[in-house]
Amino acid sequence: MKMWSIWRAPWRARLCLAAWLATSISAPALAMNGGSSCELNAGIRERPVPLPRLKRQLARGTDVQILDYGPAFLRRLDDGATDESYPALLQSSLRKSLLHSRINVDSHGGPGETVSAALGQIKADLAGEPPDYAVWRLGPDDALARTPVIKFEAAARQGIGLFRAAGVEVGVVGLPINDSLAEDAQYMALANALAALARDMGATYIPRLPIGLTGARADGLRLNTQDVGLTGYDFGYECLAEQIARSIVEGVRAAR
Repeated sequence: MKMWSIWRAPWRARLCLAAWLATSISAPALAMNGGSSCELNAGIRERPVPLPRLKRQLARGTDVQILDYGPAFLRRLDDGATDESYPALLQSSLRKSLLHSRINVDSHGGPGETVSAALGQIKADLAGEPPDYAVWRLGPDDALARTPVIKFEAAARQGIGLFRAAGVEVGVVGLPINDSLAEDAQYMALANALAALARDMGATYIPRLPIGLTGARADGLRLNTQDVGLTGYDFGYECLAEQIARSIVEGVRAAR
């Protein structure tokens, strides 16, 4: 499916792109326990950004507060009886990796939230007791809204600047890419601007795994996943949590 046809049909864009952007990779994500499905290629791994503030907080052995901004999709298990949020997956992964049972990850974002809309919540959070670390998954909703690159970059710069001014280390999660999305100049301009901005401002940039879905398979995914008790949003979120956790762990280890 070509991107020009997607953007001409907003309702279809939200369904198809939501399925794409909620996934890192389709079926292989189900095999995450095998240990290899969530690995990034060496060519797109980022050099760790040291996280000395977070490392000091971890060393104290007290509560560690991590705020996650972005949609908190649910994972439904095969029996349909248990839901587990994406922040819970990230929290579990970090507790295991850092051997710290008092790491708490809370979601302070919301669905359909552009970068500009997120700034109000960020300001409110930082005006109180700032978190020890922040994860910011931004860009997909701006892509759907066709936010101009200049406006997107200015809002993202302001948000990252707010975290830095408050002394909060922040990980910026990049936009996922597949062949169809790569054909859309607006989408790629947002993706490239975000990556460059995060690196320029000294934030941790966390690239997403490439998406292995075409438009046709994204349509089929929404229909066929009912057979395995999953929604289209399930695929890839365990891998995303693992990616973010790995980036944080590497940053803590790189800190002096």
